Amino acid sequence: MSTTTAVATPPRPTPRAGVGTDPATLDALAPRRRRRRPSATGLSVNGLLILGSAYMVLPIVWLFFAATKNNADLYGTPGFAFGRMSLWSNIGSVLGEANGVFLRWMLNSLLYSGSVPSSAA
Repeated sequence: MSTTTAVATPPRPTPRAGVGTDPATLDALAPRRRRRRPSATGLSVNGLLILGSAYMVLPIVWLFFAATKNNADLYGTPGFAFGRMSLWSNIGSVLGEANGVFLRWMLNSLLYSGSVPSSAA
């Protein structure tokens, strides 16, 4: 695993007797810095990070798309495409199911996670 450190720019050379002080001359006297090429390990680490990010983010994106579809669109359209917008009716159906049991489940989750004091229930 390689670590990168900040490289300080070399100091500009001081002018000597008989040498001009214009910036072009001073730049010509300065040592040349080599550009570092990306290493294979750096590229592979970045590639793995991109794949890992996609592996974690794409299911959440799919969940958003699926929440906006009705039953027919859920199976009749591609996974990452919008169907007929049914988000609000889907939310209403979930909240109205079994006399609002989903809201009780959400409150239980908040209580178990410690987000809400137990005296609120």
